[in-house]
Amino acid sequence: MTKSTRERMLAGAAQMIATRGLAGTSVRELAEFARVPRGSTYHHFPGGKDQLVDEALGYVSERIRGHLEQARTEGPEAAVGAFLESWRTILVDSAFQSGCPVLAVATVEGPEGETAAHRAAAEAFRSWQALLAEVFEESGVPATRAASLSWTVIALLEGAVVLCRSTRSIEPLDRVEVELRGLLAAALGSD
Repeated sequence: MTKSTRERMLAGAAQMIATRGLAGTSVRELAEFARVPRGSTYHHFPGGKDQLVDEALGYVSERIRGHLEQARTEGPEAAVGAFLESWRTILVDSAFQSGCPVLAVATVEGPEGETAAHRAAAEAFRSWQALLAEVFEESGVPATRAASLSWTVIALLEGAVVLCRSTRSIEPLDRVEVELRGLLAAALGSD
C-alpha cells in the first residue's frame, strides 16, 4: 500500500528533524525532500512549521506506539525489544545520521520558552511512558515501579541513540540492551 501525500510529508518531516534538527527543517524544503508539489505542503499544513512539527511528532509517536502495541501481547521484554530494535534499524540504516526527532525537538530551546513543538515532544514521551507502564503493570509490576521503570527505559534508549550517533557505533545500544534485560528481569521477579 502506498503512502498518501500527507503521510509522505509527515514521514519526510520526521526524517528531516531526525537528521537536520528542528532549525534545519522547513516547510519549503519539505516539498523537495518528500518529492511532493510545493503547494501541497501549504495545503496540508496551513499552520506552517508549527503545525508540521506538531503533526510529524504525532506521526512518530504513533509509529513507536504501534511497535509497542504489536509486541505487547508477548510481554514486557518483547515490547521493550521492539522499541530497541526500531532504534537499531533507524541508526544502522541511516549510517548513524538519524536520531529521534522527538528528542531533537525537546532539546531545542525556544526564544519564548516552551513552544507548541516542546509540548508535542513532551506528549510523545508521556504517551510512550504510559503505554510501557501499562505493559509492565499487566505483567505484575506495581504501578509506582512500572511508572519509574518505563521512564528509565525511555531515558536509556534515548541516551543510547544519542551516544550511537556521536560514536557512529551501535555499541551503546547493545550495552543498554544488556542492562535493560537485567533491569526487566529484576522488576519482573525472574532474575
